[in-house]
Amino acid sequence: MPATRPTNPRGPLAAVALAITAMAAAAAPARAAAGATLTRAASEDAPADAGGAAAAAGVAYAVLAGAPTLATRIPAAARTWMAAVPAGDVTVYTNGSPRGGPRSPRSPRSPRSPPSPRSPRPPAAARSIPQRVRVVAPARPADEAHVGRMGSWSHLVRLRVEWDSRLAADASVGWLALVDDDTYVFDAGLRRALAHTGVDPAAERVWAGALEAPRVDSGGDVAFATPLRAAHAAATGEAPCLLPGDGGYVPPEAEAPSAPSVAAPSRQCRHTFCPTCAPLPQGAAVVLSRALVAALRPHVEACEAATAGMCASCGSQRLYACIQHVSGVGGSVATLPLPGVERAPWKRAPRGGDDPVATFHAFDHRFRLDAATGSLAGDMGQLARVADRVAAARGAEALVTYQDVADEVACGGAGRYVHAPKRMCVTEVGAA
Repeated sequence: MPATRPTNPRGPLAAVALAITAMAAAAAPARAAAGATLTRAASEDAPADAGGAAAAAGVAYAVLAGAPTLATRIPAAARTWMAAVPAGDVTVYTNGSPRGGPRSPRSPRSPRSPPSPRSPRPPAAARSIPQRVRVVAPARPADEAHVGRMGSWSHLVRLRVEWDSRLAADASVGWLALVDDDTYVFDAGLRRALAHTGVDPAAERVWAGALEAPRVDSGGDVAFATPLRAAHAAATGEAPCLLPGDGGYVPPEAEAPSAPSVAAPSRQCRHTFCPTCAPLPQGAAVVLSRALVAALRPHVEACEAATAGMCASCGSQRLYACIQHVSGVGGSVATLPLPGVERAPWKRAPRGGDDPVATFHAFDHRFRLDAATGSLAGDMGQLARVADRVAAARGAEALVTYQDVADEVACGGAGRYVHAPKRMCVTEVGAA
């Protein structure tokens, strides 16, 4: 499930923006030059069957940052991976008010009232930072079950705003990457992974990322859970799992802390996944092709309304429901895995090898104990140093690999990480 987001802001947004400006400006010159070269190299390294359109397509990053984490996470991202990406390719989305305080609730609208085309103005100081900061809200805030939780609704809102503000008029952008603020992105690695799909993003409806089977309860919405439950039961031959209103259904608050277990698996649909259903890209970076964004855009407001009752951390599930059920385009959409997109820090699933890495995720929330340095800022700084070291040692065109990260995180840069038969660091010793 996507990470939930706290809602209480911590300090004025203007002060945060000024801090981001200073840190990004200090880090940008050297890393931006290396990043530009890495981006070109990723495209040039695409296989022969990945057409020119796939290799050359630009990526727009739409980064989720709720009001509290704009202050605690974005500064680290701004001075590390964002500094290697052209400023115009990154937009930070927040639900904070221009003064950093809680947003005033809007008046309820009639279901027939059109959504307002006006968006809240970003903080004045935010306009001067390399990364754009946009304050956004759902089309109909009064209808949202979790309007204060940006993780509930930001996927659809970011898609809508990105298309309207940039993609519709800029055909050079082939991909929209929906990124969490606790994600470190190796821009060149992600672009290489996209190029290696061989997809023409202007012509093919595709979304991609780290895939998982969808959870049958579909974020607590019975209407969308019912077809998933039927598909799962038909494929497995098992009795249908239980949804609210079914006999034997146990609400989450009444469930024993130990349930479910391998010995006694739960029959509740919130613990049941459908491996035969269309998979769901989750966490870190969810990437959509330009063609898919264009196909979804006319339906986004309807998707927001239809999925407004889903759970507080169901942003990607709402996008899934929009694609597969509400928009009517699901039959034409391909879902692809993106090698190198990781949903956790390296320590959560350590590995070496020469495959390029695209993202690490969740340093500051679900897997915070797996942060190598003990903090999101520390880990992002560490990964940035890895990228700089690789560029210095192998040339700016080199891509960061899992081995590069492993050698730094596990061995402190003083040895080579070996995963099997025993995890250890090996230091080469010259002959006497």
